[in-house]
Amino acid sequence: MPTESPIFHASPHQHLKVSCMLLRDYATLMLDSGATARRIEQSVRRIATAWGIKADISILPQRVLLALWDITEQHSYTCVGHKSSLGINIGTVARLNRLSYIIEERHLSPAMAEACMKRIAGMPGWDARLVLLLVSCANASFCRLFGGDASAMGIVFLATLLGFHIKQRFLKHHIDPRLTTLFSAFSAAVTSTAGYVFDCTHTPEIAVGTSVLFLVPGIPFANGASDMLSRHYVCALSRLTDAMVTTFCLSTGLCAALYITGFQW
Repeated sequence: MPTESPIFHASPHQHLKVSCMLLRDYATLMLDSGATARRIEQSVRRIATAWGIKADISILPQRVLLALWDITEQHSYTCVGHKSSLGINIGTVARLNRLSYIIEERHLSPAMAEACMKRIAGMPGWDARLVLLLVSCANASFCRLFGGDASAMGIVFLATLLGFHIKQRFLKHHIDPRLTTLFSAFSAAVTSTAGYVFDCTHTPEIAVGTSVLFLVPGIPFANGASDMLSRHYVCALSRLTDAMVTTFCLSTGLCAALYITGFQW
């Protein structure tokens, strides 16, 4: 991260314009990555204060509204940022939040802050094959945690391997996340009923129940509750509704698989 303090040479209006566009992109990237509304609001205001300007931000489910003023309130600038579908990335949220503290402590200029933000946004994610393997191992571990035997763990591992791979492929081709959840749950559940169909495990019900845990929208539920507590009701209701729709799609895929295979709980 750069450490030198900047000197602003731009006019007040130009400084507000550059700062507003940068903070808009910053807030939108945090929203895309799964940050809570309160965290976004605090980070944006922290940066604005460090740059000697006042900020007012409204965070909506699909966009960010940002207005900036100078200290004298003679100049202002307003802009809107639109949410994309980058997916949840807690690492990006943590780095962006840390960047706001660095800007405050080291008095980074908007240009230097933009370079840091682009570096964070451009960081490569985890290898998809490694994520697939780790998620499958995690789901198999949950099966054991809930009392599944070794055969059930193996079945859950294979079911998750298939279901999560389908999820990765669907999202890569920009297929609707709800359909992605439904087909992933269906595929994983059908595979997990192998223990019941072939009678190769003593805990088939645990294998089926834990095979779809990777699809449970835990972070949206947690963020929705957090936004509700911080009185960002519109954003909170949107997140909670989206999480419930995802849960409904998961349940639909699971029930369809149980019906087709004739699984008796």
